[in-house]
Amino acid sequence: MPDQANRLRQLMLAAAASRGADAALRPRLVLVAGGQAGAGATTMALNLAVAMAQRGARAALIDADSNNGDIATLCRLQDAHSLADVLAGRATVAEALQPGPGGIRVLAGIWAIERVSDYPAAACESLIRQLGALGDMPDTSQMSLF
Repeated sequence: MPDQANRLRQLMLAAAASRGADAALRPRLVLVAGGQAGAGATTMALNLAVAMAQRGARAALIDADSNNGDIATLCRLQDAHSLADVLAGRATVAEALQPGPGGIRVLAGIWAIERVSDYPAAACESLIRQLGALGDMPDTSQMSLF
């Protein structure tokens, strides 16, 4: 007996077929979100990214937590570019990614009084385009973004 999940699988397969070979070069995007602070979403995203890297995928972890993202602290990153720099146009995503644990690349989150919602919609759209374009970079066809 077909169920709702079966229909969703059929729709996903049809959408993938219609995108063709070009879609194979685009990174897979995975969103990890928590219902409240301290729920463990950051830890889950970090562990998922490292696990993917250990399986041979190139993984990038983007901290877009609007309430003081702390992935930079967990990954012991040096002070460098952050999501705020990308949204403000001071750096591209590719420039802002830093090496992280387990072979992943990390884009540090926004701190202090800045929030993603403080930036214009065009900045967020540019961020999304840049994330999608990471698949066009050499040797990133297996990149997953978290």
